[in-house]
Amino acid sequence: MSIPIEDEYMDDETLIHLMKDGKTKIQIIDVRGSDLSDRMIRGAINIPNRDGYFVSKIPEILETYHTYDYIVVHCMRSVVRGPSCARKLKEKFVLSKYFATSNLKIVILSGGMKGFVLKHKEKEFYDYIH
Repeated sequence: MSIPIEDEYMDDETLIHLMKDGKTKIQIIDVRGSDLSDRMIRGAINIPNRDGYFVSKIPEILETYHTYDYIVVHCMRSVVRGPSCARKLKEKFVLSKYFATSNLKIVILSGGMKGFVLKHKEKEFYDYIH
């Protein structure tokens, strides 16, 4: 049985504001695989959406981040993989033991990494992969 899950988006300006405020607990999950480039948004973790790997990590994601305010999921453009992963994560979250007591919101980064990079060139927003 599938639970109807509505996609919720966060724009890049809101994400940057939350990153800078220091009060909001936020985890960014980058689901890019082979298209992962030389950088990720600062503080992001990479959990690729390939061969069931992302789905296998959902219990660990929820265990680790259920006390956070936001999980922000993205891929390159946040058109297919990012929204798909966010939906899968939300479906498991609403059925989890954490749902009743958590304020966690699972959202998709509008425009994905491509949109973020086009608007924000400052190095302070990135972790570089060597």
